[in-house]
Amino acid sequence: MQIEDEDGRYEYYADVYVIRDLFAQAEIGETISFQQIADLLGRAVDGSMYGAIHQAKILLEKEDRMVFGNIRNVGYKRLTDPEIIESFEVDRRRLRRKAQRAARRLTNVNDYSTLSPENKIIHQAGLGVLAAVARVTAPKMLENVKDTVSPTISDKPTQVPVGRILEIMRDRVSGEKG
Repeated sequence: MQIEDEDGRYEYYADVYVIRDLFAQAEIGETISFQQIADLLGRAVDGSMYGAIHQAKILLEKEDRMVFGNIRNVGYKRLTDPEIIESFEVDRRRLRRKAQRAARRLTNVNDYSTLSPENKIIHQAGLGVLAAVARVTAPKMLENVKDTVSPTISDKPTQVPVGRILEIMRDRVSGEKG
């Protein structure tokens, strides 16, 4: 993303990398305050800085496996492993709400009959996919999947195969109807 403003065309990029370098120095559990960011950049941290901070966090997650969470009115904390796991619940709820809102938006088509065949296909497929996302991110579905996972003695992370999650979802939906 390139933003041109009165301060210069590439200021946004510079901010991303300066913020990333600051965050990269954080130890697990350490908080980087908004004041530290402001002091480093030489200007107050306001809403216009969110994009640069967000991009810096994304870079650190991808490249350095470092995860930061926002602490309202304070700054950003490098999350501990248990806090990373706890943050999943926030993300799960957010994903579910977004899927539900997107499906609601699709159902607001005023005159379905005027849509092109391609748009009708997208509409129907989209509603199905969004319904599946909302369903699979429901709290009860997570409980059903958790019930199939046994703790392992391995220290290496694994994931439940997607096919197994779809089987659980199918079985749950079938069980509700029958």
